[in-house]
Amino acid sequence: MEHAAKLLSERQKECLRLVGQGLRSKEIGPILGLAPGSVDTYIKAAVARLGVSDRRVAARILSEFELSQRLGSPPEQLPSPVEAEADEVQREPQGFWRETLKLPPIGGHPNRLSSKERLLAMLRVACVMTGFSAGFILLFVGALHALS
Repeated sequence: MEHAAKLLSERQKECLRLVGQGLRSKEIGPILGLAPGSVDTYIKAAVARLGVSDRRVAARILSEFELSQRLGSPPEQLPSPVEAEADEVQREPQGFWRETLKLPPIGGHPNRLSSKERLLAMLRVACVMTGFSAGFILLFVGALHALS
């Protein structure tokens, strides 16, 4: 990993450092003066160059490499990507609505749901959308009655 970390461009390293701080591409872009799509391009290239499957793992590799360079010791062994992804899923903050409605995750994580779980998630989303649609229709009809 040490050799791969040396192969990263400075822009890729800047992006990965900010990923390591928990920022998303939309938040990294303004900091570095880049479009979010450009940030994603730099990060994807760095992930490919490091041979990992996740941007957070790549950020952790870079962080540990840079720390070892400052301390003059070899980087410690990283957990396997499966363990790292399990840790990330546990640390993912849950919003009120996602927790209440048990909506499926949106982006950023591989979809590991079974067919049954996917179907239930689609039904939950359909029910939520039906509820919101009914609410908007009632508001619209109420507004029409108030105006007439």
